[in-house]
Amino acid sequence: MRNRRFRFPVSTLVGSGFRNFLRITSGHRIDRRMMWFLTGMGSLLLSGLAWPTERITLRRLSQIRIVRPPVFIIGFWRSGTTLLHNLLCCHPDASYVTTFQGVFPHHVPGNEWWLRPLATPLLPKKRPADGVSLDFDLPQEEEIALGNLQPLSFYHFMYFPDDLRALIPRHLLFEGVTEKEIKGWKMSYFRLIRATFLRSGRHTFISKNPPNAFRIPLLLEMFPQARFIAIFRKEEEVLPSFHRFITEVVKGIGLQEYDDRQLEKDLKYLYDLYLTHYQYDKKKIPESHLLELQYEDLLHDKYEVSSHLFDFLETTPEEKEKAMACVENFIGRMGDFHSGSRKA
Repeated sequence: MRNRRFRFPVSTLVGSGFRNFLRITSGHRIDRRMMWFLTGMGSLLLSGLAWPTERITLRRLSQIRIVRPPVFIIGFWRSGTTLLHNLLCCHPDASYVTTFQGVFPHHVPGNEWWLRPLATPLLPKKRPADGVSLDFDLPQEEEIALGNLQPLSFYHFMYFPDDLRALIPRHLLFEGVTEKEIKGWKMSYFRLIRATFLRSGRHTFISKNPPNAFRIPLLLEMFPQARFIAIFRKEEEVLPSFHRFITEVVKGIGLQEYDDRQLEKDLKYLYDLYLTHYQYDKKKIPESHLLELQYEDLLHDKYEVSSHLFDFLETTPEEKEKAMACVENFIGRMGDFHSGSRKA
């Protein structure tokens, strides 16, 4: 029986290592103390259960190479990144972080066989605010997983929304972060990617992670041949949508109460910061490795835009044929056709 509401007895930090949980939550005001306590106890228990299989998994991951250039979807929150991610994951060689891996990165693939059935009843069928389907197998962004593997993650603001502005310098922009901490973040990202290969048997990593729009130079340092797809949506649509979405998410997993008016100001500040960083950093991406598109164009003709995207990724004719068949099927399942969309 699936959870009908985006409300949980624990936060998604339950999938974090226990020491990491303590580091992340220390220094913040905790208002939902029972959720904090239950999350900590869950993290402690799961950390112990992860240890035996994780050692084996890490040895296996160390033997996996990242050969094909990753594909990074970047864009401000609520700009259509989820739709774009789902379409690109139709690539027959696509590998991606799943929702299960996003919350429980220490348990993939070793403990997924037993932990997933236990956790499934807690997972709602739909995402808050927009009604997008949720399932442990569906593509998910990486930021929660990164935060559950090591302490640097901007999504700590979902647990501590009143501290959003204070988290930006260190956890989003990596200002004042030591080389050791950056190395730990990189190693966690490599681990996540390799784990998707191990789990899926595929080797083209498709990333959707809005905070990555602030980390383009670092991603290029890690993956010089990476492809970037940037999607944009009107500010007057993005900001109210993001505010509604975050309000619902915080109700579900937040550990702190917050000032809603201040949150609105913080989200506007974040949006302006995003535009500034992207316009400056995109110049560092080789022109042939960056594709920009508008959300309205994608929504108007998902099929043709997808075809163009797979051309940009230089898929083979055989790969593209399979990808477009998947896209057509996905569009049909959406039940959301627009005048330019091709129906299955």
